[in-house]
Formats: sequence, C-alpha cells, structure tokens
Amino acid sequence: MLNTMTRQFEGALKQGKDMTLGFAKQVERAKGPVETLEKRGLAVNEVAHHYLARAIRQQFVLIDAAIEESSKRLRAIAKAGSFAELWQAQFTLNREAMERLTKGLRETGEIVTDAREDFGAAIRPKAKPAARKAPARKKAKTRVARKTTAKKPAAKKAVAKRRTSKKAAVKRAA
Repeated sequence: MLNTMTRQFEGALKQGKDMTLGFAKQVERAKGPVETLEKRGLAVNEVAHHYLARAIRQQFVLIDAAIEESSKRLRAIAKAGSFAELWQAQFTLNREAMERLTKGLRETGEIVTDAREDFGAAIRPKAKPAARKAPARKKAKTRVARKTTAKKPAAKKAVAKRRTSKKAAVKRAA
C-alpha cells in the first residue's frame, strides 16, 4: 500500500515538473516577441519625435510669415497716398500670401507623407530573404459545358427515372 502511494506521489510529482518545464519554455518563447515589440516601439517613438519636431518648426515658420505679412499690410495702408496705391499694394500682398500659403501647405503635406512612410517602415517587420519558390502547379483542365436542347416532357421523365435508379443501386452496393 505504501509502495503504491509512493509511486502515485512520484508520478504526480514528475507530471508537475514536466508541466512546469513546459510552462517555462512557453514563457521563454514570449521573449522574442517582446524584444521585437521593444525595437518597433522605440523605432515608432523616434519617428514620432522627429516628425513632431518638423511639424512644430513648420508651424512656427507659417506663424512667423503671417505676422510679417500683417506688418507689411499695415505699412502699406499707412504709406498709401491714394486708394489706387492701396489697392495695388493689397493685390500684390495677396498674391504673395497665396504663394506663401501654397508653399507652406506643400511642405506640411511632405512632412505628413514622409511620416506615414517612416511609420510604416518602423511598424512592418523586416523582410526575410525569400526562399526559392516552388514551381507553380498547373491548373486542371475544366470541361466546357455543352449547350443542352430542350427535352420533351416524356424524355425528362425517363432521365429522372434513370437517375433515381442509379442512386438506389449505389446505395445498395454500399
């Protein structure tokens, strides 16, 4: 009796050790994905900081240009000797403002596009060298269905009877 209990205890102990070792192996396997996530997270963080800095610099350039433009407009109003001169100065300043805004929007769009590409590169896993591809298998030829002509009602009944008799014969054989 004592011998049997000892064997059962040893069996349970061995089973517990095996389960614990298996669990330890599974925990060790999680190390690879964690390292990958760490690397990707740091890469994404670096990209985010870089493009955020670029975007903030771009916004300061746009704000600085808007303040400068406002100053020019006020000077043009103060210096205008007539309504025609004021009109001409405002027309010129409007054209310059449109060019500045277009350039600023283009640069902002470039920042966003570059950021999207770099974020994608930071998130996507590195491509492993492709193994040699196996040759593609040939597709099986498919039969071309023939057009059927309309059958007379009597012929339809005969075909239906034959089909059911074949099915019954197959069932009987099985």
